[in-house]
Amino acid sequence: MNQAHSDAIWHRIHQKTKPVGALGQLESLAHQLALIQSQSKDAAVANIEIHSPTAIVFAGADDHCHHSDISLAV
Repeated sequence: MNQAHSDAIWHRIHQKTKPVGALGQLESLAHQLALIQSQSKDAAVANIEIHSPTAIVFAGADDHCHHSDISLAV
């Protein structure tokens, strides 16, 4: 991935009214999304746009539940 706008994106994130790093992993996620959306653009995007968001959740249980007589039924 082209990192050309990485510094500009980090600068914009750090200019927000909050302590640097206060949002933890959300800042890294915002940087990644902005970097993706800035690909093949002349400048870094100023706003992240997400259309039709989708979340996939996978939860699995291992044999521990079976051996502990834990029911996964609702």
